[in-house]
Amino acid sequence: MIDGLQTTSTMDATTRNDTFNINDNFSPHVEKIAACAWFTNSRDHVESRILVLKEIFSLISSKSKNLNIWCILGDSFWQPDDRIIRYKKFFKRYKRIGVDLLHASNFIEQEVELEGKLKYFGAAKLSKQSIPSTVNSMIRAPYSYIIAVPQEFDIHALLSMGWDNRDLFDRGVLIKVVENNGLVLRAFGFFDDPESGYTGLAKPYLIKTLVQ
Repeated sequence: MIDGLQTTSTMDATTRNDTFNINDNFSPHVEKIAACAWFTNSRDHVESRILVLKEIFSLISSKSKNLNIWCILGDSFWQPDDRIIRYKKFFKRYKRIGVDLLHASNFIEQEVELEGKLKYFGAAKLSKQSIPSTVNSMIRAPYSYIIAVPQEFDIHALLSMGWDNRDLFDRGVLIKVVENNGLVLRAFGFFDDPESGYTGLAKPYLIKTLVQ
């Protein structure tokens, strides 16, 4: 475990707690959602997130070996439906602004079309070596999550749904991942916040497994 790593957790995020609170109506199809926060007291948010995510990766790899860890990312705004957008899709367009998931694999891209406009969503399976570039890429692509899901989880179906960032956790992403016994992670700690790390949501049994 890294020096200075702190964790807080709750087995029911719909009840008042110090980890993460969600509205009881936010996830009606899931019996209970638990939450855990992994963080350090540091204003060096990038370095802190790298260290914390490496620790979470190790926990998942050792305690829930059936889970694969992915980064999922998406367009913030609707794009014009033209041949350049369709050719470049997501990763080619975003690489020019520094989104480059080094040492990742199984890259997937999916388009979502609405009223003649497009959004692209992408996913890549992570290795521990890909964590530094993933953390930096997620800063440049804020519509992004880390998810840990069973091997049989349908990544294509998740990307086809798309998502937005009106809430810290998109309801569709949360329900799809948690119902399928996975974990959803979002980064926290920005600007002059004194703490930085990740909040994870999952079924209670999975959070218990990771924090014990």
